[in-house]
Amino acid sequence: MPDAYSADVDQLTHNSKDLLALLSFAQELPGQYLDLRAPYVGWAGTEGGNNDFANSVGPQEKMDTDRMLAAVKGLAQAVTAAHAALVEQISDIQKPQFDALDNINQQASVNPGNVRR
Repeated sequence: MPDAYSADVDQLTHNSKDLLALLSFAQELPGQYLDLRAPYVGWAGTEGGNNDFANSVGPQEKMDTDRMLAAVKGLAQAVTAAHAALVEQISDIQKPQFDALDNINQQASVNPGNVRR
């Protein structure tokens, strides 16, 4: 373990914005998939009718679609959790820094003649 710990808060903040972009992308995927799939719903082989092939493939296609949508929802939830954890980490890093600055400023206001410049 290193003797000193340091973190680039600016880089962490930038990374948190990247996670938000990924989250936005993950949230848009189900709608895009369903939009692309829409013209083929009811197409032979995807839903009922008197076609044996369609009757056998339809339930599997529905199950695959539901699984894909659940996977993307899970991805979005994971990205949301990662973003929340990163924001919390940034806050934990900045809090001691802000507290130290507040203490310095408070001490300077109490003893204005004893402040080094």
